[in-house]
Amino acid sequence: MKAFLIVLCLCFSSYLVAQKQVDETFDASEVNSVVVDGNSMFKIDIQTQDSKMVQLLTKIEGEYTPEIAVFQQITDSTLYISSVFKPSFANHNDKLSAHKVVSIEVVLKIPKHLKVYVKSDIGSVKAKGDYTFFTVELAQGNCLLTDFFGSALINTINGDVEVHTNYARVKAHSKYGTLTKVPLVYGANTIELNSIHGDIKLIKIEK
Repeated sequence: MKAFLIVLCLCFSSYLVAQKQVDETFDASEVNSVVVDGNSMFKIDIQTQDSKMVQLLTKIEGEYTPEIAVFQQITDSTLYISSVFKPSFANHNDKLSAHKVVSIEVVLKIPKHLKVYVKSDIGSVKAKGDYTFFTVELAQGNCLLTDFFGSALINTINGDVEVHTNYARVKAHSKYGTLTKVPLVYGANTIELNSIHGDIKLIKIEK
């Protein structure tokens, strides 16, 4: 029984070490654009809010969790977000393989009407709200925009694209996937959706 408890405690301790959650809030009154380097990030969730503050929630799980952090910095009115290794993690070969066994999820709440650029090799993007311009470039993941208002350029290689919007001019093309598109009310915003292998779906919302 005693041995069982020791093993259980060790397993529980390992689980605690292998996960990390960080919640940050900071002023973004001078920010007009956001750049997310989402390489190695598994899920990226972006929402707009009636606030000049930014909320950044990060969840990291995996063997190398203690050595990885999500870095944020504001430079020249642009908020940059990316995942970085701590300086103490110096093994280059391990860095190349670490992201394969680490799951990084980011939830980002930002002020309305900003320009946003997201790029990721493995991640999927989910976004909601009002933007000036929203750009996404994905290799493997899907892109889902709900209650979306603004201009956008979405490019995926293997992932599906689904956009719920209205009052916009839309161009959509998938080389090998299917295209489901309904007419929208004409508006000033322009939305371009492109995929190589993914399906594209455009859904009209009433708002």
